[in-house]
Amino acid sequence: MDKTEKLRKKAQEFRAAGYTYREIAAEIKVSTTHVGYLLNPERHEAAKERARQRQRERNLALKNRDLESVSALRMQAKAELEARLAEIPQDTRTITARVFGDPLPGRSALDQRRAA
Repeated sequence: MDKTEKLRKKAQEFRAAGYTYREIAAEIKVSTTHVGYLLNPERHEAAKERARQRQRERNLALKNRDLESVSALRMQAKAELEARLAEIPQDTRTITARVFGDPLPGRSALDQRRAA
């Protein structure tokens, strides 16, 4: 049994015992992201395959010297990023509020209590 399989088995045992990802990571001395990979290998493989597919598309476009295609891929990625950033509410706090870590308007416990 290789090292990854040993870690996966330990992580599964800890998870079955009710440990959180952070607690498991501390016990087996890996990152919480790695715990996620250990406990969900299918998700990890799917993410790796998506990355491989994107790289294949880029390489093919570059090999064919199809710069428009490369540009289109970059534009698509940029559009996806901009769409995700548009979901984030605008920060209307003052500089002082940002520095001192005040919650966003409507996100404080008091604001949520008033809304309920």
